[in-house]
Amino acid sequence: MKIALVSPYDWSYPGGVGQHIQHLAGYLRARGHEAHILTAASEPVSDPLVHVIGNAFPLAINGSVARPGIPTLRWTPTEDILSPERFDLVHLHEPLVSPLTMACAVFARAYGIPCVGTFHAAASQTARWLYESARPVMGPVFTALDERIAVSPVALATIGQIFPAEYHIIPNGVDVARFASARHAIEEHAPTVHFLGRLEPRKGVDVLLEAIPLVREMASAAGDPPPRFVIAGEGPDRERYQHSMCGQDDVIFTGAIPEDQKPAYLAGADVFCAPAIGAESQGIVLLEAMAAGATVVASDIPGYASVVEHQQTGLLVPPRDPQRLAEALHRALHDPMLRARLAIPAQLAVHRYDWNQVGCEVEAIYATAIAHHAAKAARNRVGTYPFAIEAQ
Repeated sequence: MKIALVSPYDWSYPGGVGQHIQHLAGYLRARGHEAHILTAASEPVSDPLVHVIGNAFPLAINGSVARPGIPTLRWTPTEDILSPERFDLVHLHEPLVSPLTMACAVFARAYGIPCVGTFHAAASQTARWLYESARPVMGPVFTALDERIAVSPVALATIGQIFPAEYHIIPNGVDVARFASARHAIEEHAPTVHFLGRLEPRKGVDVLLEAIPLVREMASAAGDPPPRFVIAGEGPDRERYQHSMCGQDDVIFTGAIPEDQKPAYLAGADVFCAPAIGAESQGIVLLEAMAAGATVVASDIPGYASVVEHQQTGLLVPPRDPQRLAEALHRALHDPMLRARLAIPAQLAVHRYDWNQVGCEVEAIYATAIAHHAAKAARNRVGTYPFAIEAQ
């Protein structure tokens, strides 16, 4: 089957949705499908199966900066890609977020290609208001979808309030074996807390930095070795965060972690900290950390609570609370038996999110979408020729 996976965001900037699309494409190709990626990009892309059909622009929304794609002038590249290739199916990710995904939905519908839409976002009140305001424009795009997927109950709640319909919850996936195998190569080290994410307030970096001196004090009072804090990622506030920790040798900023080094980075953590303050639909990096064997301490926000069970597969703390975060980090660092008791069930639970499982569920939705599309086309043909159908 020839499948078009449409990305809503700039392919040149790594992110959770792009990562999901890339891994889904890999799974589909391994299954014998021809999976193409249609996207916007601000930098050249060398992969022949990634078609750049638009530009991107920065947009401050949902407590972060997104880079939605917009088709190039007159949308002719979009038409050229969809028309001659004649895909068997178009899979739109965040179909209502960018002009590029909306254009692809319109053209796919015009060419009679079945469409699936996946909704990833957990929107803030502002984002919901924008969705609601744009309903008249987005309605025709939404009706082009033959099947709809939400990556979590939180994502479903976000889109379902605005466009009620039947949705299938299929989570983001993770290559469990790739992350699990990295654990065996890790040597002994000082107690370490790792963070990985975009360096901006929404990811809770300010909360973590406020908690660090409290964790130091708790470790000293308990007679524990002094912990290290490794903060990986890039973002608009990196310089401010680094300046606030200037001269503190136990706080290390690494910059971006290349994708091929991510398993080793996560496996090297005693504790992985995810202190985001909200607007997270699931959190792929939590699943990756769990697969790598790290003990997860995360904010008790709906998206994270959908994958981490408090006291069973990790520790959840109230968001925006440095004191409670510090207490949880110290508790996990201080007690290796607790870390093992949480990490082992987490490594088992994460198999539900393995790409072999998730990809199989997506393939099943594709089959359903094609069948529903064919049934709708047949009904429309019957409606067009009412006098041609007579009882014999």
